[in-house]
Amino acid sequence: EGSGRRGIDWRAGPAIDPSKIEVSVVRAPAAPLDPGEAIAVDLDLVARTEAPAARVYVLVRSEQPHLDRAEVLVGRLEPGRRRRVRLRLPVGAGARPFYDVLRVLVGAGTRAPVEAARVPVTVRSVPRPHLAADLTVADAPVLLPAGTRAEVAGNGDGIAGLGERIALRITATNDGGVPARDVRVRLHPRVGPKARFDTDEIRLGPIRPSGSASGTVGVEIAAGTGGAEASAALSFDLTVVDAATGVGFEHTVSLPVRKGGARFEDAPGVVRATGPVRLLAAADPQARVRATVPADTRLPVRGRVGPFLAVGTRRAGVVGFVPADLTEPAATAGRARPPVPAPAFAPPRIDLDRLPTRVAAPKIALAGRARADGGVTDVYVLSRSLHGTRWEVKRGYRAAPAGQRAPAELAYRFEIPVAEGGNRIEIVARSAGGVVGRRWFWVYRGAAPDPLEP
Repeated sequence: EGSGRRGIDWRAGPAIDPSKIEVSVVRAPAAPLDPGEAIAVDLDLVARTEAPAARVYVLVRSEQPHLDRAEVLVGRLEPGRRRRVRLRLPVGAGARPFYDVLRVLVGAGTRAPVEAARVPVTVRSVPRPHLAADLTVADAPVLLPAGTRAEVAGNGDGIAGLGERIALRITATNDGGVPARDVRVRLHPRVGPKARFDTDEIRLGPIRPSGSASGTVGVEIAAGTGGAEASAALSFDLTVVDAATGVGFEHTVSLPVRKGGARFEDAPGVVRATGPVRLLAAADPQARVRATVPADTRLPVRGRVGPFLAVGTRRAGVVGFVPADLTEPAATAGRARPPVPAPAFAPPRIDLDRLPTRVAAPKIALAGRARADGGVTDVYVLSRSLHGTRWEVKRGYRAAPAGQRAPAELAYRFEIPVAEGGNRIEIVARSAGGVVGRRWFWVYRGAAPDPLEP
């Protein structure tokens, strides 16, 4: 009934050998495609039979899972009459570069389909966004930027406390050369004090190159009973991804949770750093360092928490805390701007000297560099053949020299085996901060057929 509504004659008929249906490729991709385009293939079908061929269909087999088993119903073919069939196979915007040979099969009725043509397709590599992120804890409204809608209740020291309701403010940055179209942040609790997240996903939307976007998630932390809970850590998985391209990263965050300490006191003003001073994520000497402020820098202050000053403005919120004894009141009036810390979670960039998508040899050489401002600790490569094991196999490993500071750039070179057909190759690099970056692509091993020959 459904095929009839679409104008397809799907009446049953005599069993016809599908090999007697002649298939000619009259249109196929002549140049590499970009992710997001459609693979356009036009076929001419002719039934070289005496009786009509009933319930004819075209089936596409591919090494690419999202293209494999695409099917077009053709219906009834009269003997000797030519029928034009158009295949339009969408390639997702997040597709990684690949080469593939589409196998075009034709079937009729209940007879098994037979291969009738082969069409090579190449999807090329294109620039992609590169996302990083930062996270701060707001346990008092004054710590948040003006206009932020969030319900928080705590002492305002920037530390998640037992019994507090905090807001996790997450800022994603795109330091790639192209826009990110649909950035999302996902959170998945793991272990630690009992906590309830208001939501497990924030949609930040598009982020232009060199731009950023922020969102908040409310978290209610149980009061606990003291003991081990008095000083613990809330662990959760943080995923930042551009849903349009699949670019992003995952990182496990360990957030200190403690009993409440000193409370925030309003004390607006401007101070001067008397020497280089560390901007901390919380009013705690053991807190994460967000930035190092040079000597003589003027800092806007929102208030005080014990021996620490809360640095920020009403518009930006509190961006961090500095020890009060490393500052002094600014001698002259004038405007002061809060520091802009670098993102805490920045996956390494993975450069590849050459991107092979089709090879004939049983091995390929991969060489390039992994780069991260805070240093790269190690690089390794995973591979999986679509016709072999379903699990990825670790093929090579390169680590930074032991006992030394992780270098900002770590070169790698691996030789890995590739099987006939499609192989998924993934290069993984880890920053000194433990953030993992990934770059993956497809390698096809085999010869390329003429696209116009069956």
